[in-house]
Amino acid sequence: MLVGTYTVTVADVTAGNIRNIATATSPVCTVGSTGPGCTTTTDTPTAHRVIDATGDTYTDISGATGNSNAGNAYTENDTLNNQPVNPADIVGAVTTPATPINGSPVPVLDPATGVVSVPAGTSAGTYSITYRICERVDPTNCDTAIITVTVIAATIDAVDDSSPSINGSTGGTTPSVLINDTLNGQPVNPSDVMLTPGTSPNPGLTMNPDGTITVAPGTPAGTYTYPYQICEVLNPANCDSANATVVVGRLPSWPTMTRTPASMARPAMPTRATRTPTIR
Repeated sequence: MLVGTYTVTVADVTAGNIRNIATATSPVCTVGSTGPGCTTTTDTPTAHRVIDATGDTYTDISGATGNSNAGNAYTENDTLNNQPVNPADIVGAVTTPATPINGSPVPVLDPATGVVSVPAGTSAGTYSITYRICERVDPTNCDTAIITVTVIAATIDAVDDSSPSINGSTGGTTPSVLINDTLNGQPVNPSDVMLTPGTSPNPGLTMNPDGTITVAPGTPAGTYTYPYQICEVLNPANCDSANATVVVGRLPSWPTMTRTPASMARPAMPTRATRTPTIR
């Protein structure tokens, strides 16, 4: 009689050769034989354990700051044998990565851990990642799901400006209109926004690329409203508008000299007579 043990390997699982234990007497009999000298034998493949990858949805993630751990696609709702997945028991893989928007970074899945992350600087939009999980001891036992990530644009706020009065005679330059504007709740970094001036209220006023407004010498006195718009570079459709108020002071008044015509000249004062004293 042949007696022994055998250790099942991953190769056996891959080939589908997992069987229940069977016994036989010599001579060896075929599977299911009940003839003389044979014991009844069975050959039953072991069934796969149920593996279930379930889609995940992550919303309202700021693309400006990103999120290094938006969630875990494996442990939150995927199951193996009707139990929450242990990442050590599976082999994960990304089958279709997210598609970039405007050439920016994209949300990613770490296939080893299941963590979904959104890099800082990701454009606003909806992204999809398709992934697959397979049982580690039974690599043919797999399932696939889709991760959906919604990234939102940062809040942009252009705030009205009012600068000190500028002498219209000599001209001058105002502070930048960007100094009180914000992006994602923080002071604007000029490199993160696109500034578009509106129509100048007077030919003497010019808004510069850095947000300052130049008042040319000789600009008439008055209070001028100069509109402008800022848009996020990362998300060009994310914009806000405001107005800059520029006060130009009056030109100084200088006294004027007027020549008086000869006919209007003042009459000469009479000459006083001089008396010479007499010595007696």
